[in-house]
Amino acid sequence: MLNAGAAIAQEVTSPHEALHLVSEAAGVALAQASVLTNHRKGVILRQLADTDLTVQVGFAFHRDNDSAILTAFKEAVTHMRDTYVAHTERISAKSA
Repeated sequence: MLNAGAAIAQEVTSPHEALHLVSEAAGVALAQASVLTNHRKGVILRQLADTDLTVQVGFAFHRDNDSAILTAFKEAVTHMRDTYVAHTERISAKSA
């Protein structure tokens, strides 16, 4: 891990806020690919080459919410997770 002696001067709450700080020469940022279409003067945007780069996310909902839409969404998220896990396990087994 690279440690260039930099300290976190400010944290942001959105990718757009991060890009604004970058445009003010106040640092660097990692952002979702969808944000990289937001061009700001002086900001250089580059996609990362690693297509297997992942981000851990969470899923929050209220325990009393039993709507059909939420149930379908939870099932879709669970299916996507299970599909991804099975895919990465197959890749790991092939490379072992």
